[in-house]
Amino acid sequence: MSTPKISVIVPVYNVEQYLPRCIDSILAQTFTDFELLLIDDGSKDRSGEICDEYAKKDSRIRVFHKENGGVSSARNIGLDKSKSAFLTFVDADDILIENALTDLYKCILNNKVDFVLGNCYKRENLNLYPLITNTSATFTKKITNHISHYALWGYLFKNSIIREHNIRFNEELAYSEDRIFIYQYVGYSRSMATCENYTYQYRINPNSACFSLDIMKKVKSQLKAIEQMRLLEKEFSKPLSNKIKKEEKDILLLGLRELMRYKFGIKEYVQIAKYFLHIKDNTPIDFCLFFYYSIKVLISKKLKSWKK
Repeated sequence: MSTPKISVIVPVYNVEQYLPRCIDSILAQTFTDFELLLIDDGSKDRSGEICDEYAKKDSRIRVFHKENGGVSSARNIGLDKSKSAFLTFVDADDILIENALTDLYKCILNNKVDFVLGNCYKRENLNLYPLITNTSATFTKKITNHISHYALWGYLFKNSIIREHNIRFNEELAYSEDRIFIYQYVGYSRSMATCENYTYQYRINPNSACFSLDIMKKVKSQLKAIEQMRLLEKEFSKPLSNKIKKEEKDILLLGLRELMRYKFGIKEYVQIAKYFLHIKDNTPIDFCLFFYYSIKVLISKKLKSWKK
């Protein structure tokens, strides 16, 4: 059997309602020289059985069953098992548009770049909205300025870069793990291209890990993500390092906003404040924003205590 050109990695967990549509969209691709890796992360519904049923019908599909360990551990298995020169990630409740692999593959070869990003639709109920609307272009400098988002949708990566630098998803993180993966990949890349064709359809799923995650667990995961981002600051060049620092502040402010909405401990707030003050290049605007959200958090905490 010849080595496929692209590996499509799909982590699967309790998505029996959406999984067939996702798999069908991948099998319907106009580009056919791919392998589909379905990683069943200990699903409690029929998701694992659905994976096995599809694998019996199409030899391009390989299924791996594991104990539940989270999306990062599932994706890492996909990385370890992939055989192709290029790879892409698809969430099990989303779909690939019919020409996605064709467009991404042509884009990465024609532009001779290290990775590419296609455009993406967002699906809410029955409506589609453009989520990413890049024009076709090639970039060799300040790549991070041209990345529309730090989720994994719509990217095609080179497997050689991932393996050479042992890039993996942090399995301790329940949030921002994809962001860190992309930062690491960008750090070892020399060029990227964007594709104006739409390749991916992202579905808003209120039951997904991102939406259903316990808020305090989410905030703590963000703080762990910042710790890893601090390590990346020292590893990469100044432009990327500066971009990472800015991202750290955005994550901290996001954490504060999350704390405003739910019960939280002063301990977690103090931890966020320490991280923020550790950043050396904070501007007066940054301090104003942090102070603003801090006051709102503390007022929110006080109001909740009064209601008890």
